[in-house]
Amino acid sequence: MANTYRNQCIAVAAGDNGSKIRFGQSEDDALADAMQACSSSGYTECHQYHSKCSTPQRIN
Repeated sequence: MANTYRNQCIAVAAGDNGSKIRFGQSEDDALADAMQACSSSGYTECHQYHSKCSTPQRIN
C-alpha cells in the first residue's frame, strides 16, 4: 500500500489485528489521530509504527 502526502504529516498506529493511517498538520496530530483510530477499532496493544512529515512546499 502506498500513500502520497504533501505539506502534511503521516502516522501509522499498529495493533494486534491491524493498523490505522492518519494525516495531520504535525507529526503529533497525525499520531494522536492514528492511535485514537487504532484503539477505537477495538485493536489492543496499539503502538506507533511509523510517522513522518513531508518537506514543506512553497506555493506562490
